[in-house]
Amino acid sequence: PEPAKPDLIQGGGVVEYYNFDSDVEAVQVFIKSPEYNMKAKLELTTGPNSVRQTYELYCSSGYKTPFYCVIQTPGMEPSTLRVINEYNLEFPFDAYVLPYRMADFGMDPDENLHWGEDPSRPERPVSNIMGQW
Repeated sequence: PEPAKPDLIQGGGVVEYYNFDSDVEAVQVFIKSPEYNMKAKLELTTGPNSVRQTYELYCSSGYKTPFYCVIQTPGMEPSTLRVINEYNLEFPFDAYVLPYRMADFGMDPDENLHWGEDPSRPERPVSNIMGQW
């Protein structure tokens, strides 16, 4: 498999949208910068009148201490994750946003599936983000 490619999110309040279908139960977010500080806001919504899940982050050295999290998506509706760079234009960062857990519709109830693991793949894929996931 090919390694994930990041989206470069420029500063100055630039917003990047990531849409996920209803079968995505959790998403993973990895944010790093080449050599700058990072200040960002993550917002997860499921519709126009839904309550947002909001996460604010600050890293003083985005290349030494990148940010990684897994966010569970609420309910069985499509959701949107907004990544907002709240720093100046001179401070861009790379964002990797990927599905982490998919719904297990039709899965055998006796089959044990852990978070982030796909039963059709015997090994986890190698990624250039953080080594093996």
